[in-house]
Amino acid sequence: MSCSNDTAQDEDRSRSAPATSSLGIVQYEPATTRDENTSMTDLSNSGFTHNNEKQTAAVLPGEIDSSNTTSVSTTDLSSLVTAAKGKGSALAAVSPNRVPPQSLSRFQFILIVLALCLAIFLVTLDNLIISTAIPTITNTFHSLDDVAWYGSSYLFTTCSFQLVFGKAYTFASPKYVFIFAIFLFEVGSAVCGAAPSSVALILGRTIAGIGSAGVFSGALIIVAGLVPLDKRPIYNAVLNSMYGIASVIGPLIGGVLTDNLSWRWCFYINLPLGGVSVVVIFFALRSKSSNTSSKSTLSWKQKLAYFDILGTSTLIPAVICLILALQWGGTTYSWSNFRIPLLFTFSFLLTALFAYIQLRQPGQNATLPPRILKQRTMAAASSFTVANAGPFFIFYIVNLDHLCLGVIVTSLASGAGTAWLGYYAPFFYASTLLQTIGAGLMTSWDVNTGTAVQVGYQIIYGFGVGFAMNLPFMCASTVLAEEDIAIGTAIITFFQTLSGAIFVAVGQNVYLNKLASALMRDLPNLDPNLVLHVGATDLKNVVPREDLTVVKQAYNDALTHMWYICVALACATVLGTVGIEWTNVKKKSDKADNILKAANDSETETKTPCEDIQAEEHDDNEEQGEEEQHRSTEEHEVSDEHRTGEILV
Repeated sequence: MSCSNDTAQDEDRSRSAPATSSLGIVQYEPATTRDENTSMTDLSNSGFTHNNEKQTAAVLPGEIDSSNTTSVSTTDLSSLVTAAKGKGSALAAVSPNRVPPQSLSRFQFILIVLALCLAIFLVTLDNLIISTAIPTITNTFHSLDDVAWYGSSYLFTTCSFQLVFGKAYTFASPKYVFIFAIFLFEVGSAVCGAAPSSVALILGRTIAGIGSAGVFSGALIIVAGLVPLDKRPIYNAVLNSMYGIASVIGPLIGGVLTDNLSWRWCFYINLPLGGVSVVVIFFALRSKSSNTSSKSTLSWKQKLAYFDILGTSTLIPAVICLILALQWGGTTYSWSNFRIPLLFTFSFLLTALFAYIQLRQPGQNATLPPRILKQRTMAAASSFTVANAGPFFIFYIVNLDHLCLGVIVTSLASGAGTAWLGYYAPFFYASTLLQTIGAGLMTSWDVNTGTAVQVGYQIIYGFGVGFAMNLPFMCASTVLAEEDIAIGTAIITFFQTLSGAIFVAVGQNVYLNKLASALMRDLPNLDPNLVLHVGATDLKNVVPREDLTVVKQAYNDALTHMWYICVALACATVLGTVGIEWTNVKKKSDKADNILKAANDSETETKTPCEDIQAEEHDDNEEQGEEEQHRSTEEHEVSDEHRTGEILV
């Protein structure tokens, strides 16, 4: 009967109590499947209330079932559990902290984190390593005109497909979406390594860029499914630090491979290392089906609608047109060339069309859901990401390693600090302050500034950029409902990548144009292209000694204009910083754990519907027995009195 089924289910759920390891991994045993029809019938017959929402096929361990409500004896606890079962802000406050349905050993967890770090390192390395291989590649294919496309093709697809993968992570198991992303990246790397022509190399870079779009956000989503909220800042910081590490050693690795083996090994190296990451994720990580259970019954038309094909088809060309206009303007073509304003116009019109489509789409189908950007902290975090990511990518142009080291150190420090303090908002303020100070100090550089001073200013600015590099992702995990964490993470990654693409193009344009104009003005007999191609370190080999001071001053002036951009962006981070809500991730995590524990305790201590029915029947039988016994006693007493009267008469 259904009573026995419900009783067995309650016992199984009571055994799913959370246990947290020293690494912060929440461990669970798998949940049992709920019989939808019998549970609904029995609950309604036994007087228990249920709402009209659609039943899910299974209740995950540690998950508060929003389809059935049971009362808890304590009034405060009952209100908390009821709030957790609600929607909107109440769900957002609780569900991100829902303890994940994973049962991992310490060894498995470490392997998974290392595999995620390796994957992020590879996709970042692939974006940087090619810079040292380009001279050799152009000699191989005799394709100097295609040089810009070697980097741009990778950047276009990486940025354009961020939100597509965000939808995929909400639709399917993060494990298999992540593996698919690495697979695409590996295919692209193989095509690049074996490319017989420049066109094939560009095609391979395009495919690899599509795969890389799903790697970083996927790694953060997987971590969010393994680690409680109050421990996530640490692991998010570890993943983010791969950017800084790859930016420091990427060009070095590229130079070693190109000089000692072949430029093709800059791409072949991804194949075995990426394969290691895939194998670890496949065998160590369990598939999470919570996102797919409610979508498995959708028709193919509903599935296509969910992926917002129309919105995606307008977003991708809008991004490509914008980046092309910024990269071509002032370098490949003059700003007055008809191609540049035409690209800007197309980008604007397509962006406006994309925004209209998103406003008209049903809530769950939008690629960039307006309801997420309306959330105060998400809007502020997105704004902050645009301003904060730009300067970090600008330094790829001039290879300032000390700044990258500062980013690595403070990214880890802010993650640990957030986990210890419980608040991430203070680190946003620290980031804004240090960025503004560091960028302002760098504008004071001149040709006589010592190396120690330059390094010190870089470190200060790097500290500022790094302090909040990973915290916008923490905001998405904290303020959004669990079903929105994947798309929220993808939105932050999209703005980060788009900002990088825009400001790399802007910074490069400003830098090269200012340097070229200064050289043509002060040294009309010197070919500016010669200076631009050799770089600052080899100037003494191509520039006459008497002209070195003038050339160095031209370099300094060009860099100063880049620092002005950094100052403006540092000031712009204020807009995002003041909008961040002061949310204590430790209290939210503790609150969710307490609610889950209390809900589990109440389920084990409170009688099941079957037990309540049996208890009521038992009480009724006892009352009927007492009444019959009382009537029998009264009748017996009356009979005795009657007989006594007869005797007296």
